[in-house]
Amino acid sequence: MGFADRKPNAQELETMVSLLNTAFDEGAVGLSLGLMYPPGLFAEVDELVALAQVAAKRNRVVTSHMRNETFHLLDSVQEMVRLAMLSGARVVISHHKAVGKQNWGKISHSLSLIDEANSKGTDIRIDVYPYTVGNTMLRALLPPWALEGGVPRMLERL
Repeated sequence: MGFADRKPNAQELETMVSLLNTAFDEGAVGLSLGLMYPPGLFAEVDELVALAQVAAKRNRVVTSHMRNETFHLLDSVQEMVRLAMLSGARVVISHHKAVGKQNWGKISHSLSLIDEANSKGTDIRIDVYPYTVGNTMLRALLPPWALEGGVPRMLERL
């Protein structure tokens, strides 16, 4: 699918599932999602659930860099809760944090969302890093529409 902003068709999703099973057969220990970055940011929950179900059936973990760590942090945590609940997969939220001083207070609420989901039978964990800075690509700050089609199309738009 490349950098297309659309749902996969049935054949594309079947190919993804097949490739994931092959990766697990060859020793992959889990599925890693980068939902803040293209092309992962174009994936919708139903696509993610289909892949996470494969991980769950194979007793593999799903780790995810969430879509948003700023103003939509709680929505992103809720998406991870939904992913865990609908797929049955063990989910790890990578680098859990609230970016921007105006969002710092959201961490208590996000942790409560995770605790509540775990009390209902999901298995959601987090990891954090022990410093107060971050590092990513500048294009992670652009809106999704600017990234569709990959870097060459992004550069044309800019």
